[in-house]
Amino acid sequence: MGPLPDLVREGAGSRALANLFRQQGLPLAVIDAPASRIPVIDMVELFAGAARATGDHAFGLTVGSRMRPQDFGPWVAAAAAAPTLGSAVPPLVRGVAAFQPDTMHLRIVRDAAQ
Repeated sequence: MGPLPDLVREGAGSRALANLFRQQGLPLAVIDAPASRIPVIDMVELFAGAARATGDHAFGLTVGSRMRPQDFGPWVAAAAAAPTLGSAVPPLVRGVAAFQPDTMHLRIVRDAAQ
């Protein structure tokens, strides 16, 4: 979720953040537990609620612009540490499969001419 909690606090206050998480059925403790798995649909609803709470209709883009590589978690850190793009792709694929199943697929097609 990256900077979502901080942006909600900045834009709407701590009470709004607590209300948002309560409405989504999420404990505030997940903010301090970045390895927590939150179903994609719940994350979508969390972002939609944050957009309403802050009045920022582009809230997802605002969060994205403030994301740092480490905000994406250990699977991105593993890929970033890879010496080549080819060795970086497998950890990213595993991460997407683990954290966002059925939302994104990566298929590598090798050029037969090479």
